[in-house]
Amino acid sequence: MTSSIVFFYLYRKEAQKSKAPKDDSVQILKDVGKLMDLPLDETPTIATVQDKTKLENQPLLKKAENGDRIIIYTNAKKAILYRPSTKKIIDVVPINTVSPAPTESLTPVQNTPAAASPSALLSPTAAKQVDAIILNGTEKVGLTNKVETQLLASFPEVKVIDKDNAKKRDYDKTLVVVINPAVKTQAENIAKSLGAELQSLPQDEGAAGSSADIVIIAGKDRI
Repeated sequence: MTSSIVFFYLYRKEAQKSKAPKDDSVQILKDVGKLMDLPLDETPTIATVQDKTKLENQPLLKKAENGDRIIIYTNAKKAILYRPSTKKIIDVVPINTVSPAPTESLTPVQNTPAAASPSALLSPTAAKQVDAIILNGTEKVGLTNKVETQLLASFPEVKVIDKDNAKKRDYDKTLVVVINPAVKTQAENIAKSLGAELQSLPQDEGAAGSSADIVIIAGKDRI
């Protein structure tokens, strides 16, 4: 049994018997998603570091401080050490370099072990509100208002926090961009409803979605 397998076995065993802390996994993933691209096709396991002194020999965890979060993507084979107090990623390592960690030093976060289904994390119950920015990717005046009306009619959980013009004004196709991986399911449904494409933020648009869960760029197909 490899060290990484042992780590997850111990973690999951502890997850079954530990009293879980407050589940802020959606916000954690949102914050980390602003700093780096996260896998959108799996739900990560998230644990909180409780006693850093017991983690000093771990390749990833030796840099940990109490209160840090360990975000583990088994399919993508990566582990992320994130510090909520400073909103910084401390380290990212391949998962096969993580050796067994003392389970008493880690506390699982509710609903985030790999056994939990992705829908449990991505459901409207977990993310009660989806913050959206709508950009006008055409020269048509008022298009963002039109898209907002259509959007809210079908998705009342969406809150449009900003509307503006896109940097480029010649988008033929409407785009839906996932900024917060935790709302990927809602984003897929929104894209389907608008007949839009789901993709990453175009480079020309810079940091347009830094404060949102999703960004919608209205194209000529919405005129």
